[in-house]
Amino acid sequence: YRRKHYMQLSQLVERAPIFCEAMFHPQIAAIAEQIFKEYRIGGSVLVINPAKTGGTVGMKLPAWHHDADHGEYPYHATAWPCPLLQLRFFISLSDVVGPEDGGLALMVGSHRSKAEWPYSPEAPPEAGEYEVPVAKKGDCMIMHHACKHTALPNTSDRDRINIQFIVVPLWVRSKEAEAVSAEFLQQMEPARRELL
Repeated sequence: YRRKHYMQLSQLVERAPIFCEAMFHPQIAAIAEQIFKEYRIGGSVLVINPAKTGGTVGMKLPAWHHDADHGEYPYHATAWPCPLLQLRFFISLSDVVGPEDGGLALMVGSHRSKAEWPYSPEAPPEAGEYEVPVAKKGDCMIMHHACKHTALPNTSDRDRINIQFIVVPLWVRSKEAEAVSAEFLQQMEPARRELL
């Protein structure tokens, strides 16, 4: 999956066995059950933010945004503070030691705020107004869907790669649901099939 530009590849479960095994990891299941009791898989994403040496000139990074259903009824607008309707597990496949690595920038506490976003969605706030979590390869961060975030430009000499798995309570209906072929579903064990 080498790329010269920032990219997000969704619907991972059928792409490679390793994605499927990671999605159904027992620790993800344990946390999802602790938070939601009953849940289902709401989607998966592979994110590649390539190194500056990878030809990133002209790429467009995502604007500051909330996750989950960017449509007519976005999850983050359901109530204040926003209820937890989705958990996103970010699993680092590369080290992030600072903003130069193209890490995830978070507006800490924004999931609890009703305040309007005071910045252009295309322009990041000044350094110090957001946080960039440090991560080692294999670390997992869990994020509330209503927390404002974006990916920063990667000015380092190494790619920043992560996979993301989304879980939602059973009663949530989402446009972001994982699409799986009938043939692939038939090959899965029943417990995993039920989660999809």
